[in-house]
Amino acid sequence: MSLCEDNFSTFVQPLLDRLREKNRGFRQQHGTYRSWDWEPDVAILSFLDPLKPTLEIEVSVVGTSQDDSWEWSWANPNIDSNLKIGMDKVRDFGRAHSFQQVTTPFLDCDEETGWTMTAVAAHVLNAPGAFHFPTGDGVCYLLFRVIHELSHSCDNCTGAPLDSNMTDPNLDAVSLARRAREFMDEPEPTTLR
Repeated sequence: MSLCEDNFSTFVQPLLDRLREKNRGFRQQHGTYRSWDWEPDVAILSFLDPLKPTLEIEVSVVGTSQDDSWEWSWANPNIDSNLKIGMDKVRDFGRAHSFQQVTTPFLDCDEETGWTMTAVAAHVLNAPGAFHFPTGDGVCYLLFRVIHELSHSCDNCTGAPLDSNMTDPNLDAVSLARRAREFMDEPEPTTLR
């Protein structure tokens, strides 16, 4: 491991802890919701429940992972600029601190990489939380920018059940347990290699 990698590993561990704490605080303040909906055209993540006020959260896409590859949103020309607000600041932060992991468009990826990069982005942008969800090809990581609590309405209580991501019949018990812990995107404790 190079000195830069050692410095990055030392730097990022407290950020992962802070992001976990922010997500825990989000759950304590707002509780859990029955479903969520992602509206990429307007960069809004909604949490829906017929018994609670709807949450509409303005988000930025941090990046995506597919197989063993991570791609930063700032490097992805297929992601509209309204979906990556602030990500240029994250890249600039990486340049200023010589963190190649934050300035390289593509990284080798394992299940920790997305959360690690999301924790860095949350630190730089002082984000109040994060969320991730499976896509057809991988996983998308979102950073909360602004959280709006709307008045209670059951008219639009649709969307994907939050636990739908945990019902894949191809997952073993360990994977299901991990997905259950990831409900509302609490990253697992991690050590970087």
